[in-house]
Amino acid sequence: MEFTRGKMGISPTGVPLGNEIPRHPEICIFGSFEDHANSELEIRSVQKMNCGSLDDAARFRTKFTAIAHRCHVFCSPMNDGKADLLLSHLELGKAQKVVDIGCGKAELLIRMVERFGIEGVGVDRSPTFLSIAQERSSRAGISGRISFFEQDAGCYTADSTRFAAGLCIGSGAAFGFFADVARRMSRLVQQGGRLLIGECYWKQEPAEEYLRFLGVDRKVYSSHEGNLETARQLRLMPLWSTTSSDEEWDAYEELYRRNIEDYVAENPEDPDGPKMIERVRTWNRMYHEHGRCTLGFGFYLLKVENAQPT
Repeated sequence: MEFTRGKMGISPTGVPLGNEIPRHPEICIFGSFEDHANSELEIRSVQKMNCGSLDDAARFRTKFTAIAHRCHVFCSPMNDGKADLLLSHLELGKAQKVVDIGCGKAELLIRMVERFGIEGVGVDRSPTFLSIAQERSSRAGISGRISFFEQDAGCYTADSTRFAAGLCIGSGAAFGFFADVARRMSRLVQQGGRLLIGECYWKQEPAEEYLRFLGVDRKVYSSHEGNLETARQLRLMPLWSTTSSDEEWDAYEELYRRNIEDYVAENPEDPDGPKMIERVRTWNRMYHEHGRCTLGFGFYLLKVENAQPT
């Protein structure tokens, strides 16, 4: 599902972005800090949503996700220093083009376009997040060099286009396991190009209580080294890797909780308020009891060179 024009601004139904809800619930569980202007823009988008196309559970999840991330920039557990570090390991020229699958608010993609003078394509299924991305790219004066598409990450195809680099940071659930993310992303990138994948991994064996809470099987993630070995088996050459720090995770989790609590305090008439508070405080408790010592997040820079056929 693409916008009626290549550059974002109008939804598939012709309604200005921010006036309609995503077709599918999106849960993006990572982030870092965002300026207040974008926070207010996102809340206005949420408040104007037409929720008639979703059932109550999907409507709630979509609303919760947008509000919980209203003060986040990156849809991954990173700070500005980590973002600069990631960009410093990429080698891109002005004539090249990069795609970000599951881009969220597209902050990392926008910084890449600013830094390297490249063209970018961002794909995400959340019109609320894409509205933030468009506003941010316009303020940066680079909206003419970035196209945004509202589409499920797992369904995006680029026809004959092959990108110099492909990003998929924290959106691997659209594809499956780490191997599935790497295979699908390698279809979009030219030989010799780069993949930058951000994906979860187990720091230690997860407790059964934590697996039940997340609703996932133990096999959904590997270890950090396991992700690197998977890349090697797919004939994707690891060039560099790093992981999110405890401080980056803590910054995300506490801001996630605070965003919900602040919203409910500011909007006491919202009937979803009590349910939102219960949900975010349960999540925060499980993070401190299990997640902080169990679930990691790794960044993997890979070279696409004779990749295994998909």
